[in-house]
Amino acid sequence: MGDVQFLGVETTLDVPPGRVLQRAIDAGLEQVIVIGIGADGPYHASSTADSAEIIFRMELFKRELLERAARRS
Repeated sequence: MGDVQFLGVETTLDVPPGRVLQRAIDAGLEQVIVIGIGADGPYHASSTADSAEIIFRMELFKRELLERAARRS
């Protein structure tokens, strides 16, 4: 199989976790929040120690996802 390129567009297909994490590494982010589901159940980690900041950012992301979903429907 040839070299698969990242298109940088939204997709309705699942993407392998490794690809998502590699894109985050390549983006040079200053902070990260990782939320996942594994064979052993939920997983979460953050580069930020402040729980209030993590929750605040997650709520902002949640609002963005809900607005995006509303525009599609």
